[in-house]
Amino acid sequence: MRTLETPALTVAPEMARPEDVARIAQLLEHGAPETIVLSLEEIEERLDRFLVLRTPSGTVVAAAALHPIDENSTELRSVAVDPDWRGHGLGRRIVRYALACVVGADRELFCYTFRPGFFRSVGFHDTASSSLPERGDRPSELDGRPRRTMSATADSMSPSTWDDE
Repeated sequence: MRTLETPALTVAPEMARPEDVARIAQLLEHGAPETIVLSLEEIEERLDRFLVLRTPSGTVVAAAALHPIDENSTELRSVAVDPDWRGHGLGRRIVRYALACVVGADRELFCYTFRPGFFRSVGFHDTASSSLPERGDRPSELDGRPRRTMSATADSMSPSTWDDE
């Protein structure tokens, strides 16, 4: 597996391990206001869906979850980065890793988000929400911002989406 480097941090993307459950919960708890916080039990039940970025010392600094919807679609959920490490590109890196896992399997990756600019910057595009399953556990707007539905496929990826700039 390829190691990702930032100016101040080297991180390795990988699947989450049982010992990561508490740390993932902590990251979600301190995530963006729209992040759905999961209990330890919910994370344990879904652990095989979580991806993490880990420092050489073993600390998990970012996480995201992949939720298979059907044979063609996977939802990206629970993207979170340690507040102390924000601004180092780790959110982009964990989403890229998720894209690589899903797009490599010839599936569409989609998300419901209040941050469309971020997801466009990593290769997502606006998608008609009527073509995707509705999530009743998500608000349709937050602080006056509408929830957007975005998706990415192998065709929507371009080399420019992998730049760190």
